[in-house]
Amino acid sequence: MKKTMIMVIIIMVLAVCLPVFAQEFPDVPTDHWAYNSVSELASAGIIQGYPDGTFGGKRAMTRYEFAEALAKAIPVIASQVSGGGAGTPGKDGKDGMAGAKGDKGDKGDPGITPEQLAQLMKMANEFRDELAALGVDVDQLKRDVEDLQSRVSALEMEMKRVVLNGTVDMIARGEVRNSEAPVFDRDAREVSEGGQINNPLHNAIFFNNYEFGLKARVAKNANLNAVISAGTYMSEFIDATEENFTLWNLNLNVNTKFPLLGDTKLTVGRFPFELTPLTLSFVNPDSYTPVSSLSQGTWLLDGGKAVFNMGGFALTAFAAKVAPSNEFEDIMVPNLDLATTTLEDGGNDVAAVTQLAGARAELKTGLRGKLGLTYYQTGQLNFANNADIYGADFNGAIGKLKFGAEYAKSDPKEGLEEDALGNGSDIDDDNTALTAKVGYDFGKFNLGGGYIKIEPNYFAPGNWSRNGEAVNLTNIEGWNANIGLALTKNISITGDYQLLEPGDGEFVASRSASSQDPLVFLDAYEVENISTIKGELKYAFSPMNAFKFCYEQTMWNPNDFDTDGDNITDKEIYYTFGIDHKFNANSTLKLKYQIIDYKIGDLAQYGDEDSFRGGVATAQVSLKY
Repeated sequence: MKKTMIMVIIIMVLAVCLPVFAQEFPDVPTDHWAYNSVSELASAGIIQGYPDGTFGGKRAMTRYEFAEALAKAIPVIASQVSGGGAGTPGKDGKDGMAGAKGDKGDKGDPGITPEQLAQLMKMANEFRDELAALGVDVDQLKRDVEDLQSRVSALEMEMKRVVLNGTVDMIARGEVRNSEAPVFDRDAREVSEGGQINNPLHNAIFFNNYEFGLKARVAKNANLNAVISAGTYMSEFIDATEENFTLWNLNLNVNTKFPLLGDTKLTVGRFPFELTPLTLSFVNPDSYTPVSSLSQGTWLLDGGKAVFNMGGFALTAFAAKVAPSNEFEDIMVPNLDLATTTLEDGGNDVAAVTQLAGARAELKTGLRGKLGLTYYQTGQLNFANNADIYGADFNGAIGKLKFGAEYAKSDPKEGLEEDALGNGSDIDDDNTALTAKVGYDFGKFNLGGGYIKIEPNYFAPGNWSRNGEAVNLTNIEGWNANIGLALTKNISITGDYQLLEPGDGEFVASRSASSQDPLVFLDAYEVENISTIKGELKYAFSPMNAFKFCYEQTMWNPNDFDTDGDNITDKEIYYTFGIDHKFNANSTLKLKYQIIDYKIGDLAQYGDEDSFRGGVATAQVSLKY
């Protein structure tokens, strides 16, 4: 009887308490954000999930169960952070032989991130009442989580204080020359100097280039960046410097904020820099085996710059000198020294830009567009005065239609005019440049076109055209069209065509990519037009391997040329075969062979022979770390 009464009392108490318990700790809807948080934290081993130590998905849980799991997690997390920072230590490795190092221990726990701690803080706020009912001091709990956040953030910052990276390029190049006449590659380098060579291994040369990068956090808002280049590539092939050791970057970046000027990034030291294709952009001197330092389109400057970001408006101000290690005859003014070649006294054959100072503004506009305005002043070597470069550009889009245009003007000061030409010619006229482009993406098929006009007296250290050997043509205007087509998942083709005609100036002029020296200097009245056609077929026969074939032809047609005649049109033709193999995400092998075929016409800009042929074979292994 007594046992029966006790059971009745227990049942009555439970009958009264269970409804109250259910009201105090109701179920949480399964679409509540807390389920995702618990799932992520449980997967990371930070939280146990259900009171029984499991978490099986969005099974109905009460607010009490959420709070209980959260309360149990905090001391575990605190021991993780204090015990090992990014994770608990691994188990001791097995003892090796006498004097030898033991085996590597097991990997430690993954640890916790500031983002995961933020999730815990959010859950503590959500289940504050339930935690209090469990006897948890919620305010102290929040202080503990905030302390953990600061400790984890400090540990992460310490781990990221110094970051090392780099690239290694190992390159082999062989050349073939099928005649005694000079043969030049696409970068205007003479192929196999010294006579006829039919075996690419006979005159093979080998280069290497090592780039070591370092990024160090020297303060909470400041980083030190450095890139050092070593090896034989620069000195033996590019011939840019006599040193095998080049300091490419060494600069201090400081992130701060100024009233009215917004978020600001200050850079002082040696840094890479470019503006736009018409105003300031670097021409890669090696189109066969490029290395990363020369492939970015950036000049290397010593000085400082400041970037002010004010939402949709950004302003970049800069003042610097051209870095000595980035010589390549410095930055040549494309037209001035060409004009001096006509002077009896020889004049100055170099008008190198050695100093730059100016600003660029960028404004976000409608049509998903951006408007840019550029101005800078240059200081030229061997000249007493300077020149101003002005530019404006716009890029936008409507749906899949993309369009853009750029206008620029070079304005030499009076002293530079007189020193450069010395013959009374006025280079303050006909000194503008204009490019425009438009393109539409149809999915597997895209189509584009453009217009270019470079007046005879425009000069700036930019990168606006490439027609075979000739880089940065002046006194030309014309149109271009391009097409891209994905035939299958693995096969694609691209094509480009450009037709240029001489402008109103006396000469058509250009430079070479490899040396920045004058390359083409023709009487404009003798040139009918310049046409360039380029097509490429790419076949990716596996995710790690691809075959490429490229055909490129540039024709310099004289006035009244006869397409059926012999030796009338000057032609450059390049047939390029390539295979790319990717070992993994950080290592690649590129093999390339190019047949070079020149046919000399009436303009005879490449020599006195009727034609000549040669070839270039390259192999390049690139590693990144």
